[in-house]
Amino acid sequence: MLQADLRSLATLHRELEARETKIRRLVEVDIIGCFTWDLEGQIIEANDAFLHMVGYDREDLATGRLNWLDLTPAEWLDRDVRQFLPELKLSGKLQPFEKEYFRKDGTRVPVLIGIAGFDKQCSQGVAFALDLTKRKRAEADARESERRYRELQMELAHANRVATMGSSRPRLLMKSISPLPRSSPMPMRVCAGWARDDPIWTKSSRRYAGLSGMALAPARLSVASGRS
Repeated sequence: MLQADLRSLATLHRELEARETKIRRLVEVDIIGCFTWDLEGQIIEANDAFLHMVGYDREDLATGRLNWLDLTPAEWLDRDVRQFLPELKLSGKLQPFEKEYFRKDGTRVPVLIGIAGFDKQCSQGVAFALDLTKRKRAEADARESERRYRELQMELAHANRVATMGSSRPRLLMKSISPLPRSSPMPMRVCAGWARDDPIWTKSSRRYAGLSGMALAPARLSVASGRS
């Protein structure tokens, strides 16, 4: 009986060592940030990718300065405590979600993080974190480009409306002048005064006046000859 228990313990010990070896290999891989944690907030182990992500070094890790509670901004920590910790204790893992960590210099780094507990109590576990800085920067650049594109469209549309209105002004002026009878000089003077300060309308009105003068010149000459 005792020998059976010893063999069972030896088997469990070997399985535990194998699991720890796998976890250590995952932690040591620098492709993605990885760290082990406990519920009190302590970061027990971390790979170089995660340390670089948050701006800390091995000395900070060895002296216990890395604490995931301290690294988490208040607005994210409140969500972690209220939503994710109960879910973690219930299922033993968390689907990847986005959050932020404080860097050592006080700036923030956006991350996509997945978490799993080592046991049913989830007193300790492992987390994998992917730095989203480049993706967030690309998204911000895309939003800025979209904003500039829309502004350019609005400016072009406005310029097109102004150009269309400008090209129609002479035609509007001609329509307002041409129906006036020759016996009503006052409306002509009023209209000319109204358009006096507009360079486009003034040019058109002068042109119209010149053409009218040329058309009336023979009649005036005939009247003058008859009087003489």
